[in-house]
Amino acid sequence: MPGSHAQWAPLEKFPPDNASDRSLFNLPVQANGADGFKLALCLISSGLEGADARIVHTQHDEIIVEAREDIADQVKVIVKESMENTFKKIIPEVPFVAEIRVAEAWG
Repeated sequence: MPGSHAQWAPLEKFPPDNASDRSLFNLPVQANGADGFKLALCLISSGLEGADARIVHTQHDEIIVEAREDIADQVKVIVKESMENTFKKIIPEVPFVAEIRVAEAWG
């Protein structure tokens, strides 16, 4: 998101009154996952500025970045560090490892 800035602050998440017991346990996991994913997208976008690479697609917990082959290793580092550092900030007690894969095509 060139020209934009994002700031993350933890939000208190309150389940609806009619939530089931299972949803009460799942709400913080999904909410923090969604917040972390959005923040990671911002960090990746900032990290890719000036590089011949761009985010082309997201799906669930995957981010697809298109880059020239000669900078693929640099882009891998940007994506991995952005993802992992984001979740260290949000949930420091839980280890988070981003699995990065380079391919000729996505799909």
